[in-house]
Amino acid sequence: MKGVACAFCVLFMLVNLLGVRHAGRIQLGLVAVLMAILVGYGLWGAGHMESARFGPKLLPHGWNSLLAGAGMVFISFGGVTKVATMGEEVRSPKRDLLWAMFAACGVVGLLYVLVVSVTIGLLPASAEQWSPMPLAQAAGLMWGRAGAWVLGAGAMCAFLTTGNAGILAASRTLMAMGQDELVPPT
Repeated sequence: MKGVACAFCVLFMLVNLLGVRHAGRIQLGLVAVLMAILVGYGLWGAGHMESARFGPKLLPHGWNSLLAGAGMVFISFGGVTKVATMGEEVRSPKRDLLWAMFAACGVVGLLYVLVVSVTIGLLPASAEQWSPMPLAQAAGLMWGRAGAWVLGAGAMCAFLTTGNAGILAASRTLMAMGQDELVPPT
C-alpha cells in the first residue's frame, strides 16, 4: 500500500511539474468521476431509504452534536482553501474566486446532506452494525458487491483529488511567500 501511495505522489509531482493546465485537467476528470458516483449513489439511494431510520433515536445527543461534527469535517471537503491558494492562477480572480468558493460550499453542502441522509436511511438503525466504511456498506446493500467497489473507487478519486490539489497548492504557497519576501533568502 505504501508503494502505491508513493507512486501516486511521484505521478502527481511529475504532472504538476508539467504545469497547472495538466494538473487541472486530471483534477477535473477525477472530480467529475467522484461527483457522478456520489450523485448516482444519492439519487438511487433516495428511493431505497427507510423513513423509520429518521425517528427520534436518530440524534440521541441532539442537533448540536450533529452540527459540531459536520462543521469539523465540512470545510475540508470543499477544497475552499485550495481555491484561495490557487488564486494567482485564475484569469479573472475578482470575479471567479468568490463564485468558485460559494459554488464549492454549495455543491459540497448539498452532496454532504444527500449522501449522509441516504446512508442513514439505508443502514441499520444501530450504529454498532455499521462498518468502518458506511458508504460502501450502504452501496453494497443497494447494488451488491459491485456497489461497494464503485463507492470504493469514489473514495480513491477523493483521495487522489486531495493529493493532486495539495501538491498543486503547496508550490503556490511557497511561491507567494517568496514573492512577499517571507521566506529567508538562499
